[in-house]
Amino acid sequence: MRVGIFTDVYFPYISGVVTATNSLAKALENKGCEVFIVCINADNKKYERVGNIVKIPAMKAPFGLYGYYLKANYPVRAIKMIEDLKLDMIHTQTEAMIGIFGKNMGKKFHIPVVHTMHTSYEASVDYITKGHFKHLGNFGAKALVKIFLSKVIHFVITPGEKSYDLLKNKYKIKQEVEVIPSGIDLKYYKKKYTEEEINKKKKELGLEDSFILLWTGRLGYEKNIEFLIKNHNKIIAKNKKCRLLVIGTGPEEEKLKKMVKEQNMTNYVVFTGGIPNKDIGIYYALSDVFVSASIYETQGLTLIEAMAAGVPVVCIDDISFRKVVVNKKNGLLFADEKEYVRAITYLIKNKELLESMKKNALKTSEEYSLEKFGEKVLKFYQKAIEYQSRNA
Repeated sequence: MRVGIFTDVYFPYISGVVTATNSLAKALENKGCEVFIVCINADNKKYERVGNIVKIPAMKAPFGLYGYYLKANYPVRAIKMIEDLKLDMIHTQTEAMIGIFGKNMGKKFHIPVVHTMHTSYEASVDYITKGHFKHLGNFGAKALVKIFLSKVIHFVITPGEKSYDLLKNKYKIKQEVEVIPSGIDLKYYKKKYTEEEINKKKKELGLEDSFILLWTGRLGYEKNIEFLIKNHNKIIAKNKKCRLLVIGTGPEEEKLKKMVKEQNMTNYVVFTGGIPNKDIGIYYALSDVFVSASIYETQGLTLIEAMAAGVPVVCIDDISFRKVVVNKKNGLLFADEKEYVRAITYLIKNKELLESMKKNALKTSEEYSLEKFGEKVLKFYQKAIEYQSRNA
């Protein structure tokens, strides 16, 4: 099967959608599919194909929308590039520019289209407007989603229950929706590192003899990293050896660094910048606990990555995390600031529980292998293909 994955963002840009797209491509390739990535050409203004990657030029979005691009029209050249791929299936990963292009190509060439809803549109509107015009924004989000999914797209994947509930119970869409959590390439995170390698990396980061809390992802407003930084002062008041390691880049980076400096925590919070997937394993390996306070996630891939490295998770009690994190088994859930601080200080003192959680975290990660992910996606593709045949 020849599959075209249409996404606005792809490498070298780093985000959850990029990680999920790359995992999807690998999972399908492992099952014998030939996969093509159609994405924005962020480097230059050329229409080009590099191997199995088709790049479409676009301009950067205004208003400080970090990492987003706009594209209004698609010339004959772009359409011919897609026609030449002779696709059997189109899988869109975005409701924006390249997603619309993929949907239109499906219609033009009579190719079944499956869509993955990675992000809650309402959360995105909330992020862009910083919480203003909530009701109007939610109405607009619902309208945009229903317009995007109309007519051509009949099959939708959601990585978690939150987006499923939004689509089926709140938006009442008629399309078939299935929850298929994104898989991950476990080898990046399960790799064993020697004590010497781990200690060397800790020394480079200034984290020797520390209890390390890890956060990784896009440094954006919606990730609520401020919560982790603000409460870290309360944690180090109880244990001076606790450090917060922040991996990633994004629009909030300078603001967060300034916040750390103003709170006199430069010795306790370390920023690394972006780290490629192939190199990130050792950062998980040297960490004791993975932390997250974001309520905007649809799945939380980084939690699964952490568990694959045997790192338990302390995260906010959100529907997106409850199927992954089992309280006191492979991690701890918290409802507010007090519970978060209490959870971290509790684990610092209870090494036996921490070790037990590490073992259970490893077991949990096996449920999100590329093998299982690929099987589920291909079964869903078959439904779309059969529907297309019946309604041709």
